[in-house]
Amino acid sequence: MQKTSIIFFLFLFLITGCSQNGKNELAKEKEPMRVGWISDLSGSVSKWGADKAVQIAVDEINEAGGINGRKFELIMEDGKCRSKDAVNAMNKLIHVDGVHFVLGGHCSPESLAIAPIAQENKVLMFAQMTTSPDLSDAGDYVFRTSQVNTEQSKLIADLMLQKLGIKSLGIIYEETGYAEPIARVLKEQFEQNGGSVLLYEGYSQGEKDFRSSLTKVLAKKPDALFFSPQDNENAGLLLQQIHELGGKEHIFGNEIFGSEDLVKNMGVYMDGIIYSTPDYNPLGEKEKTFIEKYKQKYNVEGLPFGLYTAEVYDATNILAQAISKYGDNVDKVKDALYKVQDYYGASGKFSINEKGDGVRNYVLKRVQNGKVLNLE
Repeated sequence: MQKTSIIFFLFLFLITGCSQNGKNELAKEKEPMRVGWISDLSGSVSKWGADKAVQIAVDEINEAGGINGRKFELIMEDGKCRSKDAVNAMNKLIHVDGVHFVLGGHCSPESLAIAPIAQENKVLMFAQMTTSPDLSDAGDYVFRTSQVNTEQSKLIADLMLQKLGIKSLGIIYEETGYAEPIARVLKEQFEQNGGSVLLYEGYSQGEKDFRSSLTKVLAKKPDALFFSPQDNENAGLLLQQIHELGGKEHIFGNEIFGSEDLVKNMGVYMDGIIYSTPDYNPLGEKEKTFIEKYKQKYNVEGLPFGLYTAEVYDATNILAQAISKYGDNVDKVKDALYKVQDYYGASGKFSINEKGDGVRNYVLKRVQNGKVLNLE
């Protein structure tokens, strides 16, 4: 009798447990698919429109039925394009919200800071607007749609020395994980090929008065100047202040100088600026379609930062497609991202290589009379 009772209660326990597990699975299937998000939501980099671009993608995904019937939901945190804030945001997303996937960071200082946390916790992070070469070896849970930014340094150095006959250079850069490597590699390439860097000087993130550095570099009379700021606000201030000091040198810049805001609003200060940027055709079929969507939703002309705004939309769709196929299985989603090759989306065509980096081609551009022209 006692043996029969034990068997009966064991059977009842198993049935109840299975029933409860089934209910839990059904409840999970009805819950939103929550993905973390880290970007600058309140500072100068917020002007790049990452949060606006992702909202277009999220709305479209949910209008099409979500992810296997589950609503796609972002838990958005303000990384402020600063390491400390990004780390706090990442720890909250992982240890409080329990996410398995994070879209972000959305600038190099954010992404470099959160990459070790993602790797340690085996949480997949998928960054955009992040081009620092220092992210390439961060680990196999770290991905980005952006390319390594130092490719532009090599193009600029070759143009200066081989085609324009520039022999001396002054370099001023912002001390961030994005801006400093561009300046450093340019200095190395320029000097290795016979050029002379007369001033190489950095400034702290948050600095707004560059007159001291600009006065020093103008006194050395270089053939040209190269500016590598973190954002378009400081790019504009550098141009304005060098103009006020009477600088006539040829000015080159990093890809920040291609932002829609600068070209549109800085007028004569931008005239003649040469910079290098990933190849992007706003008149391409998918590029143009996304630009129109952005315009209709936010009532603006063009994208605030071209392909970098658009790649946020692409990354969101790529991640959603992978999650739709593999669910919460981070390792399988990770393997799917490594297989992204010749993806054509709103930001143009790109691939993801064995280090998790985006791969795109860099080209040279020149601003002339308020228009951005290809430099042949």
